[in-house]
Amino acid sequence: MSGEFQLKQGETLQGKDKLEFTKEVLKIRSDPVYFFSKIIYIDLFPKQEEIIRTFYQHKYDPNLLDYKKLIWGSGQRCCSPESLIETQNGLVSIKDLYKNNLKNEGNDSVLLDDVQVFNGEKFTPATHVFYTGKKPVYKLTTEYGFTLECSKDHKFLVFDGDGFDWKPLKDIKPGEFIQTHKNIEVTGTTKISQEIKDKLIVCNIENKKNHTLPLEITPELATLIGMLIADGSISGKGKIYYNKGDRELLDYYISGMKHQFNLDGSIYDYNDKYTAKTVELYCEQVRYFLELIGVSHWHSDTKEIPSCILQGTIELKKAFISGYFSGDGNAQVSKSNDAKKARVTATTVSKTLAYQLQNLLLELGILSSISIGKSAEYGTRIKRENDAYTLNIFGEEIINFYNTITLILPRKQKNYKKPVNTKN
Repeated sequence: MSGEFQLKQGETLQGKDKLEFTKEVLKIRSDPVYFFSKIIYIDLFPKQEEIIRTFYQHKYDPNLLDYKKLIWGSGQRCCSPESLIETQNGLVSIKDLYKNNLKNEGNDSVLLDDVQVFNGEKFTPATHVFYTGKKPVYKLTTEYGFTLECSKDHKFLVFDGDGFDWKPLKDIKPGEFIQTHKNIEVTGTTKISQEIKDKLIVCNIENKKNHTLPLEITPELATLIGMLIADGSISGKGKIYYNKGDRELLDYYISGMKHQFNLDGSIYDYNDKYTAKTVELYCEQVRYFLELIGVSHWHSDTKEIPSCILQGTIELKKAFISGYFSGDGNAQVSKSNDAKKARVTATTVSKTLAYQLQNLLLELGILSSISIGKSAEYGTRIKRENDAYTLNIFGEEIINFYNTITLILPRKQKNYKKPVNTKN
């Protein structure tokens, strides 16, 4: 109870105290929300109160068994909308789970359509996703840079000396080990939604320049998307740019865009001061296609991996990483205190992209860390004000990367083998 009726051994309530106690028990039985909020001190949102009341009012109705799941599902274990959830079809943000299943605008809870989430041991069906309003959130960051913004009651699998057990964030102490979901076998898909496909079919019919728009995501297309996000940009007027100093990568990109879209590109000098060249392609239909699958007009600091890759098959994810690291990746061996240190890195000024890449690599069985520094002006060492996020792959994880990812150019793949043969 609330502490008002504490008794010593052998004592019983009498008179007015007994009456008040009986009233409180009856109130608890008739109003479960009162019990949650006033007796065990759990703060509830209006939607949670509604769910709890509905469940208990119909507790003998076998058709409403799902309400029991809803009570716990809508509890205090909340995450920020940008949090990535591991589903059977790959990584999906909570906000996209909510948006993609939303039938009526303004709903507080959304019924999920055939979604399974990883619970630390296996994939299990999820029933609903809830918007529970604004509330205080806490940021958990691991030594390797993995982060999650969530409520203090959100639980993690924490090593207790013998194995892993669930523990709320508020009880986790610095130095404890938290389980990450490495090398999870997801199904994924190469399919494009029927809604998008219908729009693309109309575009293909109306197109008078013989350009083609794919109706499925192929490994080649995933590689091109990786290249574009690493070193490309898209203008609001339909122009698609790819900037690189490596002629072989430029030629690969031109050939791939020709094969995927029947679109010709030309190379010109990016800037006389630098060695980089630019492939420029112009096609409103292709620009529209890329936007539909999630490759939109962005700035360097707002780039992110499109959902067609995050929810794609393992082959598509490997192809995307190949395209990205072929352009933005770097393999190096450095000396420190007479010892050699090898690492594979990739740097971006987009915070979202960095953490998406880290989670995507983890899904492929490759552990990486993130370090944060300041970015520099292109071709110079002049530091900017904005942060730069560097993915670092060390030690045996370099071998995992080398054995898992095949880069576009054989000479770059060979270059990535040098750190594999170096002992850290």
